[in-house]
Amino acid sequence: MARNPNESIKARHVLYCAGTGGGKTTALHRAHEMGLIPKHEDVIIFDTYATFTKLGGRRVFKAKTCKAFYHNLIKLRRQSKPFVLALVGKRTLQEFEFFQKVAWALADGNRPLHIINEELIRFVTSVSKADGQLGENYQGGRKFGLVCHSVFQRGQEVPKSVLRGSQIKWVGKQDDYTDAEYWSKKIDIPADDIAQLVDLEYYVKRAGINNVTKGKLKPLPRRAA
Repeated sequence: MARNPNESIKARHVLYCAGTGGGKTTALHRAHEMGLIPKHEDVIIFDTYATFTKLGGRRVFKAKTCKAFYHNLIKLRRQSKPFVLALVGKRTLQEFEFFQKVAWALADGNRPLHIINEELIRFVTSVSKADGQLGENYQGGRKFGLVCHSVFQRGQEVPKSVLRGSQIKWVGKQDDYTDAEYWSKKIDIPADDIAQLVDLEYYVKRAGINNVTKGKLKPLPRRAA
């Protein structure tokens, strides 16, 4: 069960949205450079395609079953060394819910835990509200040190509670102008400017009005993932 609540912890949930080739995976690898996933903090990944062997240069431990993931996470959280652990090859809604519940069970306000939800759209059932443990992690996880990172291609298909709950919005190249118009209202940037983004360019909006910066990611070394 989540323990050691700390109301002084600031909300740091992040969303990443870009079309195919827009740089979402690269953004995760470069997240430490943007101050989004510090290297001294723990990370777990719901990695349906076993994409990650490293994350920002850090080794990714892998578990192929829910049972192995649970026991490995308990073991790693008992150690003082930061880690990255992925549950790989899992594609069902039930397994996604299990992943979220395990994160909540081992949450600790004294030790941050980053949760990376790859291809989030595949595991949500409503665009109005995040159901189940995902919603709880977004709404109540802050004071227990949980930091949710959700990755997807189209903002219109994501629960509004995830959009509102993500204090940091990373937006890369979009697939069409409709998507650019959608994000224009969310990050205070003209749709034309968003539509002109190319691969690896992005805007990142942090809490507050007009608190937006533009950047471009460095390509990953061939073996970085």
